[in-house]
Amino acid sequence: MRILIITLSVFFMLFSQFTYSQHGTRSSSTHSQKYPALKTATDWFESANRKHDVEDYQGAIAAFTKAIKLKPDYADAYYGRASTKYLIADYNGSIADYTEAIKLKPDADAYYVRGLAKSAMKDYQGAIADYTEAIKLKKDYADAYYGRGLAFLQLNQKSKALENFRKAIALGYRVRQELLDSCK
Repeated sequence: MRILIITLSVFFMLFSQFTYSQHGTRSSSTHSQKYPALKTATDWFESANRKHDVEDYQGAIAAFTKAIKLKPDYADAYYGRASTKYLIADYNGSIADYTEAIKLKPDADAYYVRGLAKSAMKDYQGAIADYTEAIKLKKDYADAYYGRGLAFLQLNQKSKALENFRKAIALGYRVRQELLDSCK
């Protein structure tokens, strides 16, 4: 009985060594089902979203980049990478990626967040242009009216700022009274 146990132990030890490749990765089918290889742009995109969800922003950017390399016209991957870059305050990178995404698939939210990034860079004229495009695509975009109002206020165009704040309020956005007062 003892010989059988030793023989089985040696067998399992040898078998487990056999199932590992030279690089230390397991080659069994159960492992590949648990951790599938990322092969397609969609695989990388989904991986990027998972990384983004757990706030691994650098990992998400790398995975979005891989998805884009595999499929250069993947608008959603550009959107994902742009929003992730915005979160880490890489506004230039965010603007560049939103610009590419918009070329591929125009979207009100992309214009809006690109406008936010431009505002963060103090490019208020560029921000106003983006908020305006967002509003053209989505007439009831309260956030875009509010953002445009803030940009006008930064340019000391108080009547235009007030007009945008009022439109945002009419659409249900809460604008602080101090902002409204600063437009007078």
